[in-house]
Amino acid sequence: MRKLRSILATNIALLAILMAALIITSLYLFARQRTREATRQRLLDIVSLAVMQVDVDLHSTLTDPAQEGNADYLKIQRQLQAIRDIDPELVYVYSLRYQREPAPDGQVVFIVDAETDPEEVSHLGDVYYELDVETMQKISLLGEPSVEEDFYTDRWGTWLTAYAPLYTSGGRRDAVLGIDMSVDTVISYERQFLWVSLLIFLLITPAMAGLGWLFGNGLSRPLNQLTEGAKRVREGDLNYRVAVGDTGVGGLRPAEFEELAGDFNAMTSQLAETVGDLENRVAQRTQELEQRTAYLEATAQLSGMLSTILDQSELITVAVEQIRQRLDLYYVGLFLLDEKREWAILQAGTGTAGEAMLQRGHRLRVGGGSMIGWSIANAQPRIAQIAEEDRLRLATPELPETRAEAALPLRSRGQVLGALTLQSVSAGAFDEQTLRVLAVMADQVAVALDNARLFTESRQAIEAERRIVGQVGQEGWRQLLRTRSNLGYRWEEERGGQAKLVEGDWSPAMRQAMQTGQVVQDGEQLILPVLVRDMAIGVLRLSRPGSAEADNPGSENPSWSEGEIQTLQAVLIQVAQAIESARLYQSAQSMAQREQLTADATSRIRETLDIETVLRTTILEVQKALSASEVMISLGKPEGDGGNTDSLEAQRQETN
Repeated sequence: MRKLRSILATNIALLAILMAALIITSLYLFARQRTREATRQRLLDIVSLAVMQVDVDLHSTLTDPAQEGNADYLKIQRQLQAIRDIDPELVYVYSLRYQREPAPDGQVVFIVDAETDPEEVSHLGDVYYELDVETMQKISLLGEPSVEEDFYTDRWGTWLTAYAPLYTSGGRRDAVLGIDMSVDTVISYERQFLWVSLLIFLLITPAMAGLGWLFGNGLSRPLNQLTEGAKRVREGDLNYRVAVGDTGVGGLRPAEFEELAGDFNAMTSQLAETVGDLENRVAQRTQELEQRTAYLEATAQLSGMLSTILDQSELITVAVEQIRQRLDLYYVGLFLLDEKREWAILQAGTGTAGEAMLQRGHRLRVGGGSMIGWSIANAQPRIAQIAEEDRLRLATPELPETRAEAALPLRSRGQVLGALTLQSVSAGAFDEQTLRVLAVMADQVAVALDNARLFTESRQAIEAERRIVGQVGQEGWRQLLRTRSNLGYRWEEERGGQAKLVEGDWSPAMRQAMQTGQVVQDGEQLILPVLVRDMAIGVLRLSRPGSAEADNPGSENPSWSEGEIQTLQAVLIQVAQAIESARLYQSAQSMAQREQLTADATSRIRETLDIETVLRTTILEVQKALSASEVMISLGKPEGDGGNTDSLEAQRQETN
């Protein structure tokens, strides 16, 4: 019996030790699996969001190794570097393209690499020889984001790789985005947990052996409890604890069972803390990534919205309101510099606080004691994570709940236009990663403001030019009408049906249409003004046989329908354009003739160096050009003015 008890105790002890090893191994494998699944999911989320930050249409143009280093290549490289900077564990970010030739099975080449180290960078067109055939086929057929199943280790560390296809705006797959994530931290946590598990195993092994030797088969009930606990923990219930205080069967003493149960519970608690810490870190990183992604989406949407607004006042109002709503901020205000660039004047602010500050003409001196003034003077963002601790921050009574503030300069074409103030009720709301996104958003607002200003200036210049052209045209018509004030033609059926030149036949109705520029109906007659650049230069009069009363009794103007009047007005628009074109042509011809006469006269005058000959030639050419009846040119001083009164008098030529 004693031998049997010893054997039983030994077997139970060995069984207990084996069970403890199984429990710890299960816990370790469970924690390891959960950690790796969370890591793979996080990397999958990152690569899925990262493809939206790459300009794939621009990327598709990079086909020649000679393009490496040009502006398009560097722009894509900066986008990949921005993706890499999202998480310090993202080490390599690059794009790959599958080519069916020249290799028989195809090949994968690098396009853009975020790495800048000359010794590590992969150049445009470099073949990715390290890829196995299975991965190469996967890349050639990849249609959605994917993460490698297992970690792999090389001389640089332990890695996990993710791929995602890059589609152009036309829906064509251009390349694949690859991200290599360092998982050394995860491996470190796994090793740390393994050592803890081994330590716990070493600690409970003597206890298990002692209990098995002392109590033999009386351990059945405690073992059942431990087995249940291991099962619950393996299933993921890390809050499960083994009950203590029960009296075991076969002389089991509560103190010994409590010690064993306490060890098990301590192990489970430590495991729960380790797994909980890992899950919290993953959740925190995921939340930060989601926030930055939301900011990037808001920036893109805001940029598209602002690009359609060309009125500066409307643009400013929409910008501050959209920024506040999309980023869920307490207050957003926009300042612009005055003409002397001495004061930043508030142009728009959200909520009742913004209205109050606008009414009192809120402004801040550039470079003075405020975050806005400092940001404009230095052309750099300034952040107060805890608003009360920034010595330059100027507290505003209308905004008592501000706990964090960011001042962002509005920069466009190398010049600071003003600044944005973003305020939150949460301290620490603006970290470094968020600041980069907000700076891009501020630059887009500045560019939109600058474009609206340039559009307004261009429109004003065009309007001014139109006014000048209109004034010149009207002056030209006034001069023409002064010289030919009664030019016109008449067609009458009673006079043979031919157009004849008429002068001075102006009725009162025609004068009224000429003065008012409006259509006038006078019984059977219809008079319409001929308008050039809103100036009446003449009228068109039409008569229709038959009286108004006979055609339509009781109607004031029955002879001419509205459709007929509109048709005549459309015809007169074309007539006015043709007349204006003819006047401009005649004006150009007249100017050309004057310039030719001037050139001919000047040429003849300069043919000699004799003064008298020059004077004589001058009066002859002037008389010829202007058909004057008398021309005289005289040099010297009139008598009585003192000095020499001798003069040369050129000949006079009279033309009858």
